[in-house]
Amino acid sequence: MIQPHSKRRLSPSICLALLLAAPIGHAAPPAAKTPPSPLETLLATEPSADANLTKLYRTKGFKPFWIAGGEPSARAKVLRRFLDDAGAEGLHPEDYGTEAIGRLWLKADPDSLARLELLLTQGYLRYAADLGRGRDAARRLEEQPQATPSAALRKGLEIPGLALFLEHLAPQHPEYTALKQALKDYRALAQQGGWPTIPSGPTLQPGMSDPRIPLIRQRLALTDAAEPGHGKTYDEALAAAVKRFQKRHALPPQGVIGPETLAALNVPVEQRIRQIIVNLERWRWLSADRAGRQIWVNIPSFTLWGLQDGAVEITMPVVVGKLDQPTPAFDERLEYLEFNPDWHVPHDIAVNEYLPELRKNPASLKPKHIRFFSGGAKDAAEIDPRGIDWNLTTPAAMERYVLRQDPGPWNALGTVKFMFPNKYNVYLHDTSEPRFFAKSRRTYSHGCVRVGQPYELAAWVLAKENPPWTLERVQATIASGEHTSVALAKAMPVHLIYRTALIEGDGVHFAPDIYNRDGALERVLFGG
Repeated sequence: MIQPHSKRRLSPSICLALLLAAPIGHAAPPAAKTPPSPLETLLATEPSADANLTKLYRTKGFKPFWIAGGEPSARAKVLRRFLDDAGAEGLHPEDYGTEAIGRLWLKADPDSLARLELLLTQGYLRYAADLGRGRDAARRLEEQPQATPSAALRKGLEIPGLALFLEHLAPQHPEYTALKQALKDYRALAQQGGWPTIPSGPTLQPGMSDPRIPLIRQRLALTDAAEPGHGKTYDEALAAAVKRFQKRHALPPQGVIGPETLAALNVPVEQRIRQIIVNLERWRWLSADRAGRQIWVNIPSFTLWGLQDGAVEITMPVVVGKLDQPTPAFDERLEYLEFNPDWHVPHDIAVNEYLPELRKNPASLKPKHIRFFSGGAKDAAEIDPRGIDWNLTTPAAMERYVLRQDPGPWNALGTVKFMFPNKYNVYLHDTSEPRFFAKSRRTYSHGCVRVGQPYELAAWVLAKENPPWTLERVQATIASGEHTSVALAKAMPVHLIYRTALIEGDGVHFAPDIYNRDGALERVLFGG
């Protein structure tokens, strides 16, 4: 912008010509300095404009990304539409300056346009980062790897097809898209007033009569296709809707309305909306796609899936970590299987569980086929535990000994384990305690994942090896009793995830927040 009494800046070629024509010994008159533009001035004074943002604009000569011809460009209009609609992704539009952008949108003075330009760039960068990789504070809370800024975000500032670019920043998983639709549906229910609260009362079974039945039918008509009915009798049509509801809420689908089912029915729609948003956020942390063969374990729903290009080929129940020894959520690659493994007892289990038993009876671990060694080497000397005074043995002194359980049906790992080396020392394995699979809430392990159909999973994992394995070959290998290690020709992705709202064939399912992680994440996402 030209200021009063300033001189027009000369081109480099004219300056050079004048310099050459000037008499020797006489300096050429200094060229007038172009004053900073309103945008450059704003970047120098605005506290929210950091050095990286200033550097970004400097490389562009402080030309705007979003303003053209003295007004917001077509790309700016596209960006504003996405920012205003951020709620559809479970994000908060106000986090991206939408109110301030709206106030400045129709202003035409240079200072307002500069501020609008800056707000649009800041809004874009934050929205693109939040949508594409999740919010940093949420990642830190659940100990997920911190995402590094992507060069693709810089590309989006000038890419012509901005709408398509922004659409593809979100996770491209069908489950994410379906969960977004569930969020829309539950928000519509909230706008209609939600659902009624069912009063407490005796447990209800089909055939019984109760004054609460019309209210229960009304409640389930909103989410589980309960058919219209009359009277206070708990009929079969309503029982079918109750079973659908129970299945979607990780409850035994028996059709009996007891305290757990009643509590799930009375969770407010607003809480379900927050639960969906929390799980949309978790989806953004997952960088992997669904191509190829993969294993997924959802910890809260106690379920494992084996996928081929996103299609489920095998599924089974699992047992996960106890409340004080939770199974972590992380991604790794399955490298090999071990049949008829022995078990090296972890130090914490040796100290907390077995040392008290040894102090009562030094031979107490013999029925469990656990032997004692002087070290971890194969030629380490075996030790007779009856020759040690365990009452004088401290937890620290337990590190001198290696406790190893022999292969066999008694082994805590069962007959096969699936190894994907990781910092948590967590893996998938068979179990010597299958009774826990009969429970609806299966939090009984020390952190590893016990699988309900280990032979079938092993056969599925090894089916593409050369030569391929069959279930019969797996069974024969285990029956031999020989310790056998089988490396995969190509490591298989394994995802241990924590989803309390997920999509199944019949719609959105809600799993129990077994490790109480949702509440802490809600506080990060919603405040409070």
